[in-house]
Amino acid sequence: MPIVKRLPHRRGFTSRRPPNPQPVNLRQLARFESGDEVGPEQMAQIGLVKHAGKPIKILADGDLAGTTLIVKATAFSAEAKRKIEAAGGMAEVLN
Repeated sequence: MPIVKRLPHRRGFTSRRPPNPQPVNLRQLARFESGDEVGPEQMAQIGLVKHAGKPIKILADGDLAGTTLIVKATAFSAEAKRKIEAAGGMAEVLN
């Protein structure tokens, strides 16, 4: 029997690059109540991201207009982190 038929068939391709982060803008986070803790699970519940387990990056488009939030995400843009902390909130980076 040829070696090709004796070896198990391996299908698919696994990329070595990490997946692109899911973007979330600050104006989308403004729908949460002041003082809330916003993490990947809460974002997935209301439909801001598709999968809570994939990386999330918070972008600075929009404003938090007086809402103080504790935002947890994989990455933040520098401007988004500055806007969150200027509104009185916290930006926590998840591993």
